[in-house]
Amino acid sequence: MWKRSREEVTAVVKRFFKREEVVGKLVITQEAKVLGKVADVAISLNGKIGLSIRDSSGKETIITLDKVSAIGDVILLKHLEKTAGEAEIVEQVLPKGKICPKCGKLNRENVRFCTYCGTKLT
Repeated sequence: MWKRSREEVTAVVKRFFKREEVVGKLVITQEAKVLGKVADVAISLNGKIGLSIRDSSGKETIITLDKVSAIGDVILLKHLEKTAGEAEIVEQVLPKGKICPKCGKLNRENVRFCTYCGTKLT
């Protein structure tokens, strides 16, 4: 009935990436600049999927998958020519939660003490 070879099934599965396979990978532009590392996968209410990228300063941005050229050892972005009126390729993401003044880690909004180091949060 639905007979497919093992190679055909493997080829179909290889088109998808699990969250664990992309988190932690470097994101590189076509100009060979490192934007940061993938912190998580993001999904918008209208169904768009993006990658949450954290740069070296801890700032988080989201890049939609239509801006991605390839995913391998690193994530390579497409070369995009900016035109007047074109939106930024990244969207700022405000951190939800409390940042610990001692260790700098992001905690959930409802906690009173840092879940990483125990410091009291304000």
